Amino acid sequence: KAEPLYLVHSSGTTGFPKAVMLRNGPQAHAMRGWLCYVHVSRRRDRGYLAVPNNHQAVILSFNGLLLAGVRTHWTKATGREGFDAGRVVEELARGRYTGFFGFPIIYTQLKEVALAEHDLTAMRFWASTADAAHEVIIKPCVAVGGVFRRLGLPFTGSIYLDAQGSSEVGTPSVLRYYTRFTKRYERRIGRRHSTPFGPKIRITRDGQVVNGEAVGRLEVRGKTVFDAYWNNHALTLEAIRDGWFFTGDVARFSSDGHLVQLDREVDVIRAASGDIYSLPIEEIVHKHPAVYDACIYGARQVDGTQLPAAAIALRTGVDIDSARLREELNAMLSPSIQLSRVEVLPWEEFPIGITGKTLKSAFRERTEPIALVEANRPIGYQSRLTDEARR
Repeated sequence: KAEPLYLVHSSGTTGFPKAVMLRNGPQAHAMRGWLCYVHVSRRRDRGYLAVPNNHQAVILSFNGLLLAGVRTHWTKATGREGFDAGRVVEELARGRYTGFFGFPIIYTQLKEVALAEHDLTAMRFWASTADAAHEVIIKPCVAVGGVFRRLGLPFTGSIYLDAQGSSEVGTPSVLRYYTRFTKRYERRIGRRHSTPFGPKIRITRDGQVVNGEAVGRLEVRGKTVFDAYWNNHALTLEAIRDGWFFTGDVARFSSDGHLVQLDREVDVIRAASGDIYSLPIEEIVHKHPAVYDACIYGARQVDGTQLPAAAIALRTGVDIDSARLREELNAMLSPSIQLSRVEVLPWEEFPIGITGKTLKSAFRERTEPIALVEANRPIGYQSRLTDEARR
């Protein structure tokens, strides 16, 4: 049980992906949970995977499907390069697939496909992990499918399984099932104990557990959590304190007990008026009909504070300039979270990490002041470069 089973990558949102060491016993425990929350049958199910093979959730799902004997197609096109959303949806319909598993970057591309125009009556569930999915991603998926008709109910629809976790946790921290009848989203991604055999979760601030709806760091503890980063003892000691692993997320509990995901700690926007969280803003921005993908980040201001800014990729056939888009987006946002700048650029120019996440740090760094070289500068160089940095 104590032997290392495999090495997988973290998501790499804060830098180069870290190698996570997972052991045999804890992953067997995680597999028991997987078989509880993913209900599949070798007789009726057929799966389609569009995920990279270096993430714990992918390996766990692949091993689970092998154990269950479920026929599965795994496409090698799992990111921005080579993935053809229209062709994949046609394959889902033609092959009578019942389940689909993709990372958020895949579901972003599925936004451009009208799912309702395809015969997806065999679909029972959609699944995603890494970043929790946005409402505009989930709703078109759960509107199609035949899970309810199989139960004798007279309407179409399927289930979207969103699993919030990381390779370090070894299994999802929380789970949430969405259907066409789900009314509230708002980054509410699951409750305590929603993951069978999963970890305990808590919210802390300054090392102390917070109560009510206070914001803090999301920490987990359980049998499935990793032992260490491979060859990186210092980072391991920093990440795990008193047996609790800090996931890197900032979150809170809602009044009805749901965990509300607000941001990655490194991506919190440090405004003069207080902290602003990027993910709730993205949830709203994605609802604009012109938006294909969006990255909300903190843009550095002259006084050293940050304000919300947006990088936007437009949907196919949309023509709108950044000034007008900023005006329309800010009309959707409350006064306290207005966008200070909006940049429209091709989606191909979005900096994407190895597991398909947009690297907010790359956009953020573009607004940082330029470091001045102290030696061998001509007269007037300092003032000119400082002006450019301010602009």
